[in-house]
Amino acid sequence: MTMKIKTCNMFLEVADAVCITTNGHLKKDGKAAMSKGTALYASKAWYGIASILGAKIDAKGNNVFVLTHQLPNGFNYFKLPRKAEPLLVAVPWAVVSFPTKKDWSDPSDPALIRSSCEQLWDLVEKKGWRRVLLPKPGCGNGGLSWKKVARPLLREIFGNDDRFIIVSNTTEE
Repeated sequence: MTMKIKTCNMFLEVADAVCITTNGHLKKDGKAAMSKGTALYASKAWYGIASILGAKIDAKGNNVFVLTHQLPNGFNYFKLPRKAEPLLVAVPWAVVSFPTKKDWSDPSDPALIRSSCEQLWDLVEKKGWRRVLLPKPGCGNGGLSWKKVARPLLREIFGNDDRFIIVSNTTEE
């Protein structure tokens, strides 16, 4: 078995976890900068996710984080901050940050992507997830070549593990 590549909308797929590519920049209000790509989609879909990620980055650095909580029955949810009581929002999978950049304005960093891959692999082992979706890291707004940089790097780490599905909006292999 090997890492899979699939053309699809990852937010419509069945999975244990969905990764969103992120950066380590915190805005003045403490929220993570989530202004492009899958991070932008997530910040528009789930109000408060930038605050959740920002707090984690502030406490533990620019690393892979599970941004949702999970109940024993497998139910995943965001505990979104509100002034009165927190709002619980259900999602069908765990949502995981996957850093590719230090700052939103930087190009993606292959060394950071390698570290994120290793952290994600450890997390998948710990959680026992069987299907994890990840966009082509660093290949959109990060400026990396899929064929020359990202694909070889991911194959090196996930190469023999079919739990990882790399998703794309295009058919480019």
